[in-house]
Amino acid sequence: VARMKLVFGDLHLADIRAWREQSFSEFRCEFPLFGRDYAELAQTLFDSGARVTVSKLSDAAAEAAGDLLSTGVAYDRKLFEALQARSDVDSFGECGEFHTKVEPAP
Repeated sequence: VARMKLVFGDLHLADIRAWREQSFSEFRCEFPLFGRDYAELAQTLFDSGARVTVSKLSDAAAEAAGDLLSTGVAYDRKLFEALQARSDVDSFGECGEFHTKVEPAP
């Protein structure tokens, strides 16, 4: 009998990955984006034509990068590159700084 599969979008946090694997050990866990290069991921995302907006922002991120990030702002190449230049916010929000809503390309 095949085990049900869970797919996670984690990018690089090994402790979170290990927790998921342990917590969901009865499932087959996959992490297709884990360890991928950020520039490559960004290129794929922005080339896809998907519309991405910031949907949630942590208080710490608002304080650290409020000049760039706010709920409802477009998460586009310009924002990604501005966040890449910072050391206080992960440019994909991998540490919980922000969440995004992704809508497929029209």
